[in-house]
Amino acid sequence: MPALRGCGFFSTLVLDVSNTVKKVVQEGRACFVHCSDGWDRTSQVCAGAALMLCPRYRTFTGFLSLIHKDWISFGHKCADRLNLSRENSDGEASPIFLQFLEFVYQLMQQFPQSFEFTSSFLIEIYEKAISCTYGDFCGNSIKQREEIGVFKNTKCLLNHLSKNREKFRNHLFKEYLGVLEPEVDMCFIKFWSEMYHATRENLVNDAIEQLVNENDSLRETVKMLEEAVNGHSEKNPKNTQVSKDDEPPPIKNSTSGLLGPL
Repeated sequence: MPALRGCGFFSTLVLDVSNTVKKVVQEGRACFVHCSDGWDRTSQVCAGAALMLCPRYRTFTGFLSLIHKDWISFGHKCADRLNLSRENSDGEASPIFLQFLEFVYQLMQQFPQSFEFTSSFLIEIYEKAISCTYGDFCGNSIKQREEIGVFKNTKCLLNHLSKNREKFRNHLFKEYLGVLEPEVDMCFIKFWSEMYHATRENLVNDAIEQLVNENDSLRETVKMLEEAVNGHSEKNPKNTQVSKDDEPPPIKNSTSGLLGPL
């Protein structure tokens, strides 16, 4: 917990600032958000405030559209920050997007019924984003992705997640149309063990489930092979015992004459 307090970005940045922006918008005032470059904390704060203000962004479809809007489309340097680029030699990698996902996780801990998806959905998004299997986060802008032909050579992560949403569904979900009012004090911050523990429980359970499925598949294969062999034996009931007449002839040896059967 001391190390968690030391990082400080929850109370000083993501939660506090997003909360401030949310309150300004609630008062009916316009709010201009901009950090030093406009592609890191700007994305965090705008997406965070929108998540608290708009219930749509707390659904599967809405959350994916929020990521597409504030992270993929608005110029966040995804490739550099996620360290996906071979040319990223200036040390620009930074856990900006992961910090946002953890912000979402903290909201989910305080409002467990307000999100249509579980925290496993957040982990799936992050792990797929850094895998480079999907092209959504490759490149630092839409223009760059078009120039390098990302979507000609990769699949779309957001489409993949949308099609596989059922495995991440929060069965406690009860749509809340109001604005989320989170507690931002450090005592309310939870350690995200699913994300940061190397031997987290869900990975162990997934591995066990995979082994069980493979074992069942092998058992089914063995059963099919046994049935095939039994069926072949019934069709060909010939005695397969080898008689002495069927034994191979002796082998000649140039130095010792004839050798008996091996």
